[in-house]
Amino acid sequence: MAADRNPALDALRGLAMAGMVLSGLLPSGVLPWWMYHAQNPPPSHVFVPTVLGITWVDLIFPLFLFAMGVALPLALDAQALKGLSCRQLAAGVVQRAAMMAAFAIYVRHIAPHIVHFPEPWQGALFALAGFSLLFPLLARLPRHWSRAAQLGVRAAGLAGAAALMALFRDAHGAPFSIARSDIIMLVLANVALAAGLLWLATRTRPELRLLFLALLLALRLGHGEPGWAHWLWQASPWPELMQTSFLQYLFIVIPGTLAGDMLLKLRQDEAPWRMLAQWGCWALLLAFALNPYEGGIQKGRATLSYYAGGVAAGALLLAALSLLVERLDWKARIAAGAGRNPLLVYAGVQALLKPLLLLTGLGALIQEWTMAPWVGVGRALVYTLALCWFAAWCARRGLELKL
Repeated sequence: MAADRNPALDALRGLAMAGMVLSGLLPSGVLPWWMYHAQNPPPSHVFVPTVLGITWVDLIFPLFLFAMGVALPLALDAQALKGLSCRQLAAGVVQRAAMMAAFAIYVRHIAPHIVHFPEPWQGALFALAGFSLLFPLLARLPRHWSRAAQLGVRAAGLAGAAALMALFRDAHGAPFSIARSDIIMLVLANVALAAGLLWLATRTRPELRLLFLALLLALRLGHGEPGWAHWLWQASPWPELMQTSFLQYLFIVIPGTLAGDMLLKLRQDEAPWRMLAQWGCWALLLAFALNPYEGGIQKGRATLSYYAGGVAAGALLLAALSLLVERLDWKARIAAGAGRNPLLVYAGVQALLKPLLLLTGLGALIQEWTMAPWVGVGRALVYTLALCWFAAWCARRGLELKL
């Protein structure tokens, strides 16, 4: 199981990516409240911290976090079976987290609504150029290419990306800055680093991860009071890129790593969906038990019940997908393909889809034809499906963006 791709896990990741894209493309301010983040209700979408509850939009990020947690043991164990030492595995975890942080900075700078040019079409071309450079930078190159050819392609990609970053100016004339980054990718980089190193340190003693969660819970409960817990929660060795507070999402990722450990230990004749369904039900009960605490569940200030609810959603959906794969031999080609190529989907919504719609004129035309609120939802669904299909098509041809 460690050496092969898990189609249900790929599909879970792909559905999370599709949810991210869809939620960002929905018509603003005209749909019911449950079509948006609960704490950003229509029509103004101003953040209202007193609003309680969550919507399907609020569960998208936890789904991806849980999928990341499950994938960590599967990926690292597969690398260990190839003979990599623990030191090499740790170096790989650090390198991947650094590349995720670099990706977070890069995709923010190539977003057409961030970069400023006199004409919108110029920003669209800038974004498309930035998106195109992701392939020489991150795509897996053919193995039969010589080392020199592979280094040449990577160097050309780096040179092109550096040139774009040198040209970058925002609406206020400010140049490239590492402080300007995509917050979601930056959080993922932080938790991937912490969870990866923690898994390596506790590979043979997974119960120690529960002790780490207990320590993190203590910091989470005590950071609001004066003292060392408050200082540590706010501390950062590199404020632009690393924040201790980001590690709160390990409450979702670490249970995912424990589920991944269980998947590694399952025999070929055992059904993973049963174990995942049990985990999901227990996490759901925990979410209900924690709901009265902190005034009720919400994502805006990420309550403890929200973490438990995120684990429950991830485990139950992965169980359902595993059941579909096992019993119905479901291939989930588009969802699993997008899940194999999540970086393309993530960057593509801003740096591919929207620039193409602007440059071709189709964006304004389709917008005019789909002004009705629920027709606009259909438009967002078509755009999302098209982008996920393209990511899956690229994945089938080996054009996967990998960090």
